[in-house]
Amino acid sequence: MLTVLLCAVAAAFYLRASCPGLLAARQNLVIATADAFGELDPAKAVSLDNSRSLYSVYETLVRPGDRPGQVIPWLAESWQSQENGRIWIFSLRQGILFHDGSEFNAEAVVKAFSRSWGQEGMRSGAYAFHRALLSECGHPLLLKAKALDPHTVYIELRKPLVDFLEILALPALSVTAVPKLANQNTDPEKAWLVGTGPYFIDECCPGRRLVLQRFEGYWHHSPTWKRLVFLHTASAALRTRQAERGVADVSFVVGRNGLERLKAVPEVRLLPHPGRAYWRLVLNCARWPFRDIRCRFGLQYAFDKGALVAKYLGTQGEVAYTCLSADSWAYPDGLGEAKCDLAKARSWFAKAYGKDFDINAEGPELLYDRDAMGAEDCAELPDELAKELSQTGLTASVSGAGSEDYLRRLATGSFQMALLVGERGVSDPDVELSRQWYDGVASVGLVNTANYSSERFIQALNEARTVSGDDARRKAYARAINYLKEGAAEVPLAWSAVVSACRSDIIGIEVNRLNMFDLSEAKIEP
Repeated sequence: MLTVLLCAVAAAFYLRASCPGLLAARQNLVIATADAFGELDPAKAVSLDNSRSLYSVYETLVRPGDRPGQVIPWLAESWQSQENGRIWIFSLRQGILFHDGSEFNAEAVVKAFSRSWGQEGMRSGAYAFHRALLSECGHPLLLKAKALDPHTVYIELRKPLVDFLEILALPALSVTAVPKLANQNTDPEKAWLVGTGPYFIDECCPGRRLVLQRFEGYWHHSPTWKRLVFLHTASAALRTRQAERGVADVSFVVGRNGLERLKAVPEVRLLPHPGRAYWRLVLNCARWPFRDIRCRFGLQYAFDKGALVAKYLGTQGEVAYTCLSADSWAYPDGLGEAKCDLAKARSWFAKAYGKDFDINAEGPELLYDRDAMGAEDCAELPDELAKELSQTGLTASVSGAGSEDYLRRLATGSFQMALLVGERGVSDPDVELSRQWYDGVASVGLVNTANYSSERFIQALNEARTVSGDDARRKAYARAINYLKEGAAEVPLAWSAVVSACRSDIIGIEVNRLNMFDLSEAKIEP
């Protein structure tokens, strides 16, 4: 890991030292990111790190507007819905080209959607995000997609979805095409999917860098930069230093401990994100001890969340009371909070473990992402959680795993209790909740919630996605959140601010409410 980090820094310095002419002319924009560029298909690269790196390459039919549920035309210039959102008809813009020169049209949209969230995509197991948002009980909600003419797409769903446009604005729903390589000298190793965005993929070295080249045929505007150079920098603390020292023009998500230092650097400007990061403990209700609801109740009282937030997140954090952020329009009022009460925690644990429960009782394993906690400047937090739990009479073992193994264990349910941190944009509640409460199909990168969610929750969430009217949807979301609370399926810990940084002389960087960055029109301030 250290070698990779040093290589990333060295590569950035090399770019600046060896190409002074290019950099002086501002043809290259260097971006530090946690993305390791392991997946270049936007339908599979569903983490926010992946999506941000690919946002300049692939585009969606619509883009997010200023508020949840609102979208603006993009590749589609207009649309209409029928049968309360079960049928959608999109009119596409004309004159748009994919990066390989092929025409963007209705047939290309149909092929892209059928590949990722049609029956074949659902069976492949690769398109996990689409199963979370666009399937039900393993069956795709896409019933039919067809081209009515070269510039009109007809989409028929199995049931109405009032949030369908919001979902289409997500980067995972980008329109991609398989490149045409006939009669070209293209290296098959570089035959990535092509998009319609302002940049195309020119070079990819997984774990090191991703280089995007300006697409001269871009339909919307003339991109400012000749190249976007993304450097893999796993540590948030190192991304902070890269911003401070000018190694990177833009640093995605800088470390919290370095924010105060960056505020004092005139050459750096901070970029607050919409939304926040959510810190929580997720519990596996299929395994002991959390299959006993009394243990889940006990855990609600075992932590002093306010003290944890103050110690590890400082002014960037606040106590979380629910899995929906306060930014959500469906945030439930009057939930109440289980305050730290060690006596109550011991009482609940004693009921679950029996009369022989004592201070030496063997507690659950606390799983955490060792790489992510180190990158977030919070490496000691898991041990602190275990220490607080020990005061209730349970001795928890702390187990740090590398990111890949950590995600695999979450997806397959091979854990008892896990510390999970996830960045959230400002989106419809169903997008927030579906990303974390999954349908149970094992997939690396998503939690296997079949182990600890309830059918009542899933039913309420599905109802919220199909009923019309804000009040009816709000009530359905409130019911879903209450079902989770009643089942004590997780312990909300904290929300924290998410901040990136850029050179202070760069203006025009747009960050939308899904935390995607439009870098193509950023420029040096005159």
